[in-house]
Amino acid sequence: MAIHTREIKVRMSDDEFISLNEKVQKCGMSREKFIRLVLNNYQPKELPPIEYFKLIKALNMNGNNLNQLVKLAYVQGIDITKLNEVLNKHEHLLLELDKQIRGNI
Repeated sequence: MAIHTREIKVRMSDDEFISLNEKVQKCGMSREKFIRLVLNNYQPKELPPIEYFKLIKALNMNGNNLNQLVKLAYVQGIDITKLNEVLNKHEHLLLELDKQIRGNI
């Protein structure tokens, strides 16, 4: 990690300052980090809404339940191939949902 020892002072209008603070807040980082990223030609992305994280948590819990069913099916001799197909489909849907919500990363 680089040690930041240089300091600069920048004057902004009220509108510029408000705009910067809004963008920084949407990205969930400090002003300094935001400015460093922009200077290095990286466009910071906004954090996804809190509902995104709730949805991902729910889907992960569902995936855990499906995994438990696969284990149970293995012990009881149920068609494990079919259950694995369901698990694979669930994982694919989760990845697609993540890609659609966050955008192509």
